[in-house]
Amino acid sequence: MESWLQSEVITLKETRISNDIIIFAGTTEGRTLSEYLAAAGIAHTVCVATEYGELVLKEHPLVTVHRGRMDEEAMREYLKQKAFAYKCINLSKSCITA
Repeated sequence: MESWLQSEVITLKETRISNDIIIFAGTTEGRTLSEYLAAAGIAHTVCVATEYGELVLKEHPLVTVHRGRMDEEAMREYLKQKAFAYKCINLSKSCITA
C-alpha cells in the first residue's frame, strides 16, 4: 500500500469516522482504497459511473455503491444530501476533508 494511503486509513481508524466517507472511483486506486477501508472495518460509499465499475468492486457489507454518471452539479447535490465528512476525489493527490 502506498504510504499516503496507509496513513489515510490509519487516520480514519483513529478518528472512527464511519459512513461519512465517499470515494469517486473510476480507477484502480479508487477500488484499492475501497478494499483497504472495508478490510479495516470502515464503512463508506463508492460512486462509480458505469455498471462495469460496479462489477469490479468486491461486495462487502460496509460498502455502499452508487452507480450512475454525475456531472459536477449532480456530485455537489449528492454530497449535500449525504453530508459526507471525508471525500476522496482525486486519489493521485490524496483525500480531502470537508
